[in-house]
Amino acid sequence: MIATIPEVFAEGELTVTVINGDTGLSNDDETITFSVPVPSTPVNLEVDVVAEKYIRLYDYTSSNFDYFEIYVYIGDESRYQLKRDDYKDFQLLDTTTQEPYKITNLPGLEDASGDDDVNFVIKAVNKFGPSDWSNIAYLDRSDIKDIDGELGKEDFDSAVDVPEGQVYKVDQLADKAVVTLSKVDKVSLVSVDLTDPQYGTTKVFEVNVPENIVRNENVRIYIQNPLVNLQLRSDNLYTLTYLDAVGKGDGDTYANVKIEETNNDYSGHILRYVPRGKRVVGEVGSVEVTAINNLTQTKMTTFNGTILMGMPYDANLGELSDINSMKIYHYDPTLSDWIALNDSWLDKTSGYIYANVNEPGHYVILGDR
Repeated sequence: MIATIPEVFAEGELTVTVINGDTGLSNDDETITFSVPVPSTPVNLEVDVVAEKYIRLYDYTSSNFDYFEIYVYIGDESRYQLKRDDYKDFQLLDTTTQEPYKITNLPGLEDASGDDDVNFVIKAVNKFGPSDWSNIAYLDRSDIKDIDGELGKEDFDSAVDVPEGQVYKVDQLADKAVVTLSKVDKVSLVSVDLTDPQYGTTKVFEVNVPENIVRNENVRIYIQNPLVNLQLRSDNLYTLTYLDAVGKGDGDTYANVKIEETNNDYSGHILRYVPRGKRVVGEVGSVEVTAINNLTQTKMTTFNGTILMGMPYDANLGELSDINSMKIYHYDPTLSDWIALNDSWLDKTSGYIYANVNEPGHYVILGDR
């Protein structure tokens, strides 16, 4: 039998009692074993060199992790010796939540001799601690001889590749879900549904839209999640700010749409300016849009046209207000005021209020007291 107990926050003796289906109790002297819920040991770590420009780690998997630690050893020790010495020669290179992972700067590579291999190993980590070491993935000197110590500059585009045949991919990273749309532009509608219970504790949703999709006015993008629903045309992201970033960048420029529940000091600050006679009905949500490429990250302050936004209202609080008075409000930081979106309309079936918005920012539902 396997029993899972709640998280323990203090050291000391712990008594676990199992109540059987017939209400009988387990014996006090029964021997039990326990384990700490650290991540599973990462498996299938692979490495290769892409176009003599960067080193790619890929295919590694684990469960119950928050992030990975990446370690490297450059030298002539055998893999057997590295394991026998309990991996003490490996040095921490970086941490990441991503798979695959791209290395564009590897200290010590320029000093590697003809007998040296480049060895990588990773651990998965969560709040309870690290996993065991993964398998060792390595490059021998013939794999890296053409790099000459010079790797390419950081490439945002390589970190957001979508597997062939998929319209988009979702990476679940602790309390954040990152969605990347495929560059395949033979679709007219992309519907991203993040309402599954597995995203119930997610506080941040990001959607990366590639440049060829941004430039295509015929693609509709629906983003459904527990915080803020958005319906837009891809060219709603094709703004002057975006074009400026394209001109200053290198490689593809993505439009990164970030939707976040704002429950912090800033939301507390801006809620002080709720108009008299109004009350908050739901959570404060923020929508940010950033043009991202290899060289620049530029926040966009407007949309090209309007997009449709939906926000869920708290049914219990809604009953305490005049439900028909509820509207979506946008916070204007220059005025320190909440501005009503007067075209707001209520969908009682879905429990959402909708409005057309023309700029990123902080939004909330307000109703009459």
